[in-house]
Amino acid sequence: MASRFKNRRIPVFPYIDLIWVDDSTFAKMAEADPADARKERVPVINFRALLAMKLYALKDGQTRQHKDLLDIRALLSYGYLKIPDEEFKVLCERYSGPLAYDQIKSNS
Repeated sequence: MASRFKNRRIPVFPYIDLIWVDDSTFAKMAEADPADARKERVPVINFRALLAMKLYALKDGQTRQHKDLLDIRALLSYGYLKIPDEEFKVLCERYSGPLAYDQIKSNS
């Protein structure tokens, strides 16, 4: 399940999207990919977990579908974060349904 929140008192704040998951899914998402930010190490969400969340959002929200498609295509375009095509198909089916893979790959 996913939820979206908006700060009504300060409208310039962006929306906050939350995804509600079970403990095992949360543990997978907690596996961070390390990233350097100046001199500090900053935990960054695991690439596959982020991709899975965007795929789930694609299935769950018709009003944001175009943005989610663009986000997924942008994630897939990063050269150093390549994911094998077969693995991506499995993620698509699991989190967004059987039509998602073709939808994402068309016109990309």
